[in-house]
Formats: sequence, structure tokens, C-alpha cells
Amino acid sequence: SLLLCVMLSASLLGGALAESQSGYMETAGKFYLDYATLAEEQVAAEELAILIEQEGAVLLKNGSALPLRKAENRVSVFGTGSYNLVHSGSGSGAGSVGNQGIAFKTLPYSLESAGLKLNQTLVNLYGSYAGADKEMPVSYLTTTMASTYKSYRDAAIITLSRVGGEDQDLRSHDVPGHSDPNDHELMLLDTVCALSREHGITMVIATHAPQQAFYLEGKHINIQTMFLKKGSVAAFGTPETCITTELIRDVYGIEAKILDSDGEKTVLLRHPL
Repeated sequence: SLLLCVMLSASLLGGALAESQSGYMETAGKFYLDYATLAEEQVAAEELAILIEQEGAVLLKNGSALPLRKAENRVSVFGTGSYNLVHSGSGSGAGSVGNQGIAFKTLPYSLESAGLKLNQTLVNLYGSYAGADKEMPVSYLTTTMASTYKSYRDAAIITLSRVGGEDQDLRSHDVPGHSDPNDHELMLLDTVCALSREHGITMVIATHAPQQAFYLEGKHINIQTMFLKKGSVAAFGTPETCITTELIRDVYGIEAKILDSDGEKTVLLRHPL
């Protein structure tokens, strides 16, 4: 049977400190350096960023899919978010990678550093994609491309990203390319679900959208969800039993409505409390 792992991740990066931190405030006080050199500060900043990511990532229980066994080391990585990670928010919380001499590390780099072998044909395809759609249309995943999955079918990894900042929200209906027959994210999920059923591949999804749990459940995928609040489990079970308006209000502080149209459920986020 198909095992599914869904991971919610909050991407936060600590900003690098300037080389000099001395200066005057209203009380004529000074800022003193916490590190002797800029290089020492950069090492500490990277370690802090890794710690923040570790504490902000939530693994939704999936049975025995993870961790991958030692022999399961050949994987196919899908989704433009896997190759262009969300590293920060927007506006005053925006940032960019590769500053202050700190190397920019990609998800493929991290996976390969962990000993996994990636489908390089797929890596090159996503690396060369320059289309206008935020998610690469599945039409790019041609029959020739699909033939490469057989050699990298121990796991399929998908990243779907959202930026938590102003003017970056995705509207939920009547928008070309989103929540309609041309929704490229949903089409990608359909493609990989079919691949998983055909080849028995474990599917790992990193996403910020609880709506997709209902979508996958509707595709008869064996999915389990877990909600965490302040380090404790708030709910665990199927999307049907877990994702409720009461739970969303309790965990996220957001009023929501769950719509059911002929068995297809949709989470409609309304406004914060």
C-alpha cells in the first residue's frame, strides 16, 4: 500500500550581522560585538538558522515511510519549490541568499550530502525551467522524462511553497492556474500519485496547505495528519477526523469554514481571530 509523508515547514533564516556593531543610541550607549570576527559570526548564524528550521519543521505521521532505509537512496525530486526554496518572508522580513560570504545551499545539495542519489535528468529539467507559472506544468514531464523514474523510484520528494508575506497570498478560486482544471500543483500531485501506485514509491510532501490533505484523501491515498501546538500534539488521525474548524481556530487562530461538495472538501480560510 502507498505510504504518504506530509511535512509542514516554517522557513526562517537569521540575518547576518554586520562586521562592526558599535554605535550610539539615545543614552550614548554602545553595542558590543558578540563574536571576535565576521567569519565566527557567520558560522554561528548558520548554526542558528539550522536550529530554527529543525524546530519549525513538523513531520505528520505516516507509518513507516520515514526514515528511508539505507538501501532506499535513489530518489526523484519534484516541484519548483524543491529547487527554489522559500528562505524568508517579504517586505521588512525579506532577505536574500548568498550574502556576507555564506554559501547558498539548495535542497538537492542537502539531499546529496546526506548520501541520496538524485534523478539528475529531473534536476536539470527543473533547473532550466523559466516559465511564468509558479509550478512547472506537468506537460514538461514527458514520456521520456517518466522513463527515468524507474531508476530513481525509492522515494518521490515534492516541495510546495508559500511565502508568508504581504501580497503573496494565492487566491482560492476563479484564478487561472490555481484551483481550476489548470492548477499545476494539483496536476503535479496527480502525476506523482499515479507514479506511486504504479511503482510502489513512498511519497514525501513538504507543504503549507492543509487543503491538500483533503485532496490526497479524495485520491484514496493512505494519509495521516498531525497538528502540533506549542510542542504538543493537538490532534492526530485522518484529515476527515483532524481538520475541523474548531482545530484550525485553536491551532492557527484563524476562522475557517470547511465546504463539502459531493464528498470533495475544501478549507476556506476567512479571517484571523
